[in-house]
Parts: sequence; C-alpha cells; structure tokens
Amino acid sequence: MTCYMLYGLSYRYRTFVSEDADPNTLVATVQAFDPDGDQVTYEISGGNGEGNFLIDPQKGLIRLGSTPLPRVHGTEYVLYVTATDDNSSGGPHSLTSTTTVMVRVDDINNNKPVFYQCAEYSKNASVLENQPPGTFVLQVEAKDADSGVNGQVKYGIVHREGSLPAFAIHPDTGVITTLQSFDREKEKEYPLTIKATDQATDPLIGLCQINVAILDQNDNDPSFENNRYEYYLKEDTPVGTSFLRIAAQDEDYGVNAALTYAVISDKLPVFQINSVTGWLYVSQLLPRKALITQEVIVTDGGNRSTKVEVAVRVTDAQNQPPIWERDKYEIIIPENTLRDTPVVV
Repeated sequence: MTCYMLYGLSYRYRTFVSEDADPNTLVATVQAFDPDGDQVTYEISGGNGEGNFLIDPQKGLIRLGSTPLPRVHGTEYVLYVTATDDNSSGGPHSLTSTTTVMVRVDDINNNKPVFYQCAEYSKNASVLENQPPGTFVLQVEAKDADSGVNGQVKYGIVHREGSLPAFAIHPDTGVITTLQSFDREKEKEYPLTIKATDQATDPLIGLCQINVAILDQNDNDPSFENNRYEYYLKEDTPVGTSFLRIAAQDEDYGVNAALTYAVISDKLPVFQINSVTGWLYVSQLLPRKALITQEVIVTDGGNRSTKVEVAVRVTDAQNQPPIWERDKYEIIIPENTLRDTPVVV
C-alpha cells in the first residue's frame, strides 16, 4: 500500500479583515487534497488564542466568530491551519499538513487623539516674564489608538478670535514656545487650547485646555505713596511712641514684593521704623524746637530699593491749641444777602 502526504495547501495564505467587521464575516478559504482519496478535515491549530476565528472543518471556510463576539485588534493575525485525512485508504495512521494564514487587520478611524496627561500640563506650564519670543514653555503629547495614518497625530493651537497669537506649537513634536515677551504685571496667566488631529481622510480631533502661568521677575522698584513725608511732634513725646506709617508697594509678586523698611542715619537716629509694618516711632528723647530730617529706605526681596525723606519738626510742649470764645455759634442769614457780607463777629 502506498501512502501519500496531503498536498494542495498553499504554503501561506494572505487575506485581510476590517477591525469593525461583523460576526461570521468570511475571512479566507483554505483547501487541501489527498492523493489517496481520503476525506480531509480542517482545524485552526495555532494563533487563535482569543477565539476570534472559526473554521468549517469540511469546507475550510475561515470566518469571524459570533459567540463570543469577535474583538479584532492589532495589525495582523497569523493563523496556523492543519488539514488531517481520515485514513480511509488504510494507511498506518492519519496524515496531516499545516499552512499559515496571514490576516491583516485594516484599521478604521474610530478613535480620536487623547491627551492622557492633560490634567498635569497646567502644573508645569509656565514662562518667566520678559523672556524673548521662542522661549520653551512645555511639551505635550497625544496618542491615537488607531493605526497607520489614522493614528498619526499633528498638533495645533486653537486661537481666540480677535486676539493675537501668543504661543506656537510644533506640529510634530508638540513643543510649545512663546511668540512674544510677557509682562506679569499686565497678565498673570494665559488660557491655551491645544488640539491634536489625526491624518485620516475624515480626521478626528482631541483637545486639551491648559493655563500658562507667567512667572514674576523682579523688574519693579518699590515705591512710596509720597515723595516726601512731614510730621510734627511735641518735644515731650515719650520714647517708643509710633507716629507715622511710611507705606510702600511693589508691583512684583511673591518674594520679589516682600518689603523691608529701615532708617538711614550716620549717627544714632532720633526715630526708628518697624522693618515689617513701616511705622515710625520715637527712639530717644526729642531735642527742643528742632527740625529732624532722616531717610527711610525700603528694599524688596530681590534687593531692589527706594529711599524717601522724612522731616519731623519738634514743637514746644507748652504750645496750646487755639480756644473758641463760644462753644456754639448760631446765625440767621436773610435772603438776598450780598456776597462778602459779614455774618458773625
């Protein structure tokens, strides 16, 4: 008796299926021949771990399954199909032959790009004020679960209507840079909408809203409310008495706007200042009928400073304020009274 190997199975089959194909969709047909005339049956012997594919054991028709519903993903499946004869010709045992079926998965554009780290970007999106255009701000990334051009992402910025663009983004890398120099004293942050667009024929778009913080640079000197301060004190004013607050402000932010006050004097000053509040107070006994002039300096946390002059005139403790002859004056003015007419003497 002569036994023949199965033949007729192609060395390799190539086919394709759409990722959204319906259950029972025909994928491929394989066929083997047995020279002995034996009946041949088929089975998928490998590459079908998820159970997406079924084969008709008599006809060799490979289809998508229906129970459970197929979940085709990835780019390709490699199925191993084995044909086995029924040994009806009386050989010592059944003979088999195996081929491969390469199933390409055709992607459909059913996923939009997603910025998975969108919520974190605002924590790191910042730029220092006064920096030149082209300064790096942040790099963003979006991912698209599709494949091929359907999964290729390009980046862009959704600009507010009627406003000049303040930022640019590289379409391929997602690197965001500035288009202008910023002044934090005018704008503390900028809202920015980033978009990612896939390259499908009918593209899908993903968006990410972030806020770019403008960080402070110490570019402002502290300033006093007045160019010069004057005050009168009686010569018997007790030491330690607070009498005048020297107020200053700084348009910078944070540490750069933290102010410290001090009195400038070559000798022991007659009055001192609270370094935090700016309140002046008497630090020693006042000289009689003197005009005391000292400078106060205020310094911010970035070591920028401004000076102002303070003049204190010391008056006689015996000086009395004017006294009214009466506690109350009541007058009646007739109508049609001429201007500049005395009304009380």
